Amino acid sequence: MNYNFLKTSDQETITTLLSQGYKLLQKDGDVATFLNDNTLRFDDKNYKVQYSNILTF
Repeated sequence: MNYNFLKTSDQETITTLLSQGYKLLQKDGDVATFLNDNTLRFDDKNYKVQYSNILTF
């Protein structure tokens, strides 16, 4: 399944995703939501990332 968004509350993961070009859509408290650009790749085994198709503001 193709997910449109990535969510994480891990600060190191947020920094890594930003440095790899992921677009930050929203930061609500500790949770950051990124646009999942399928052209970008990272090893998600090392990151605390939740995939989602739901975006709420």
